[in-house]
Amino acid sequence: MPLSLTIGLIGYGIMGRAIETVANKQGISVGKIISSEENEDGKAIGSLTMGDVDVLLDFTVPDAVFSNIRAASEKGINIVVGTTGWYDKFEEAVEIVQKNNTGLFYASNFSIGMNILF
Repeated sequence: MPLSLTIGLIGYGIMGRAIETVANKQGISVGKIISSEENEDGKAIGSLTMGDVDVLLDFTVPDAVFSNIRAASEKGINIVVGTTGWYDKFEEAVEIVQKNNTGLFYASNFSIGMNILF
């Protein structure tokens, strides 16, 4: 039975395109694709309304992640982060998602091989 889920992609590079392909094959709806260029300081995320997406997947750049987490959390949207190099803001990000009662899932590497090795 397909999962009834609508995802949003932040960053539409190699990983974003791969996720879209897999999601479509699994019957998961991609409700919004936000390129890194259109999302300066989380502005494109700020335009989302409740129900546009169930979760955002961030595969952008380290300088954008914290703004994306903040913008998603302020909209009440859970976020999965696959970008590395932003951990200097981790504690502040945790405070924001706790304050807004949203979820944050992050991993330093989403490849199956690396996670088996870990």
